[in-house]
Amino acid sequence: MEINENVANHSLIFEGEAYFFCSESCLAEFQRYPQDYVKPLHSSGEKGLEENGDV
Repeated sequence: MEINENVANHSLIFEGEAYFFCSESCLAEFQRYPQDYVKPLHSSGEKGLEENGDV
């Protein structure tokens, strides 16, 4: 799920990257299990959010 950073109510810096969340519960879920939402995008190890609709 993509969140417009200009209207996001919650944000977090994780491993040097900014992540934006629609609600406090989504932020809390990410903080509990970040490995479930951040995955390598390329073989270079670059990371991105999972597109599963949970965050």
